[in-house]
Amino acid sequence: QKKSRQQSVFAPPGSSQPLASAKNVLGHESNSDYESIDNSDSEDENLYNNRTVARQGGNKPLTNAEVRRRIDASPSGLTAQINGASVRYAYLSQRGYYPDDVNKANQDAYCVDPKYNGVAGDSFMAVFDGHGKFGDGCSLYAKRHLPILITKFMKQSRNKSNKTSRNKGPMKLDRNQMEAACHKALVECNRKMHADHSIDDSLSGTTCIAALFHNNLLTVCNVGDSRAVVGRRDKRSRPGEYGADSYKAIPLSRDQTPFRKDERERVKKCGARIMSLDQLEGLEPIHENWGDLVLGETIDEEGDPPRIWSPSGDYPGTAFTRSLGDVIADDIGVFAEPEMVTLELTAEDRIIVLASDGVFEFLTNQSVIDICAKYDNPIEACRAVVAESYELWLEYELRTDDISIICMFLDVPGQVTAVSSGKASRPRTANNPNIVPSDSDSKPPRRRVTDEKAKAVEAMAKATKIEFNNEAHVDIESIATEKKTSETQLIRKALKSSAVFSDIIEKQIDLICRVMQPIYVKRGDW
Repeated sequence: QKKSRQQSVFAPPGSSQPLASAKNVLGHESNSDYESIDNSDSEDENLYNNRTVARQGGNKPLTNAEVRRRIDASPSGLTAQINGASVRYAYLSQRGYYPDDVNKANQDAYCVDPKYNGVAGDSFMAVFDGHGKFGDGCSLYAKRHLPILITKFMKQSRNKSNKTSRNKGPMKLDRNQMEAACHKALVECNRKMHADHSIDDSLSGTTCIAALFHNNLLTVCNVGDSRAVVGRRDKRSRPGEYGADSYKAIPLSRDQTPFRKDERERVKKCGARIMSLDQLEGLEPIHENWGDLVLGETIDEEGDPPRIWSPSGDYPGTAFTRSLGDVIADDIGVFAEPEMVTLELTAEDRIIVLASDGVFEFLTNQSVIDICAKYDNPIEACRAVVAESYELWLEYELRTDDISIICMFLDVPGQVTAVSSGKASRPRTANNPNIVPSDSDSKPPRRRVTDEKAKAVEAMAKATKIEFNNEAHVDIESIATEKKTSETQLIRKALKSSAVFSDIIEKQIDLICRVMQPIYVKRGDW
């Protein structure tokens, strides 16, 4: 069904093939590159089967077509009325690439219900990030059961209120009732998963980041290290280079990891040991100096996070302190108690993102919002974020994680009243219980190549006999090509939107624009 047409793709000088980067792999211009999947329960089995498509040829690099087959995405143009706002939304999930296990299922799952319980204005959206041998089953279990359980406890709260109220119409829940229903649902979902013998969640489980829109309120529930972020328009900043508004990333969740001192102390009281892999193997001295980074903004150069270990052995090794499932880890404090925040969106809140940690492993909250803000269509924003994440994974690792995102663009925001919860178990600081989470509560993105990746690059260089001569003279004029202004702008925009080139100076950008050469191809030939 793809239309065959000529288009210009830029490649390095001297190359007859364009770079097989994540950008052209994901095909930003055409929905036909994506498989549109209804994420209803009736489609779960087909979705699960699609995730386990085998690839022939061992651990060779994936072709572009194979990457596309790893992607589940929404069609373009999805809209809903949520909390009185006109919302355009999209979702995308890309299965990870593991060279030693090319058949590994996508362990991420997502749930999108723009008219939750059939109520106009209500909505439920969530991303689940499974882990462990049976993580895909755990994430699908949570996806199927959590929305039903939230509905159950919302109805119970509504029925209880109706008995004491003279109001004959449908009862709207307040923030405390909403949070209580979500809390009970997550705990009950965890209990049911433990009791379900069809799922082995002894050393497998899932995180959960969920957004419930009801009664003009947004309640965000977090269990684990997936995230919710809102992009708030910053009136004090100048518009971006291409006319886009400037947005400030406001976190709506806190990563529940051993980076947080309060979480470390909590699980230690349950008997857990906190060590990185290097500390566990005796390569690094034991310490707990994990709080020096401005988490969510600072770059984690080491890439060896603190983990949870049993006092009886070298397991489970989770890099998070809360999850659904993980029966063995439950005994040392890794439980499913959610942290929640409830608020009314302000008139400047225009972007909402829910995403698994496959997105935030190498990208900050602000980077994700900046990428989304460059696009008018949320599916294009999803593609761009996933593409950037995918490219960074391959830059620093030999594999990629599963990468999932839900993106919402709010065209008619609600009122400007902030609402917050004061319960101690919720994501507030001890000194001020009435603020939303800050970036300092999030784990840092990584910027360190793994040893395996470094060895692979070194081996490739030796195999191809690559030699670097810093004194060699390069005649730039001999390889420079003339370009239209629109072509130069396209290259500059691509460079500025990529975290890989975030530190290059203007002179280097101009140099790259001059030497890039166009290669003409037909769509589908990459």
